[in-house]
Order: sequence, then C-alpha cells, then structure tokens
Amino acid sequence: MLSDALRDRFITVLGFWDADRDGAIEESDYEVAAGRIAGLSGLKPGSMEYEQLHSQLVNGGWQLMRQFDSNGDGRVTVEEALVGLRRATRRSAALSRGHRRAGLQLV
Repeated sequence: MLSDALRDRFITVLGFWDADRDGAIEESDYEVAAGRIAGLSGLKPGSMEYEQLHSQLVNGGWQLMRQFDSNGDGRVTVEEALVGLRRATRRSAALSRGHRRAGLQLV
C-alpha cells in the first residue's frame, strides 16, 4: 500500500516528465524533459556532455517507465504508473521480509 505522501510525490514527478501535459508519459515527453534537465545542468545542446546526459535520461528513464505501460499503447498514464509503483513496492517489501526471515540484511 502506498502512503498518500508517496503517491502525491510520485504524481508530482510524473507531472514533470509529462512535457505536453496530456496526462500520459510517452518517449517524446522524455526527449523534451531530458533536454530541459541537460540545459539546466549548464550543458550546451550539441556538446558531447549534453548528448550523453540527454541519451542516458531518455534511454534509461523511458526503459524504466515503459515497464508500467500495461496496455502496450506506448503511453504510461498516471494510473498505470501508480499500479506499477504499487507492484514494485509490494515486491520490495516481500523481498525484504524474506531476507529478514533468512537472517540476511539488505545494505
């Protein structure tokens, strides 16, 4: 179960990535947001550093986010993302409980 605070923070983060504000995140949104982040980092478009950061944000971020695309339409809605976050939270909690039972500590 997600706390209200975690849910609200997650929705705020999703809003940042939803560059066109259509209520869903697509790869094109990552392109725009990654450009904003690279620019805010003081990097010049076209520079090697800018392109590396931009590529990492788009490729890495979108690869993670698209796992939440439950209907395969290439768009991740807030609800799809929340369902994915709930699943990930439950898996993490179950793994942690299993490690505690086995006497292991996660670092």
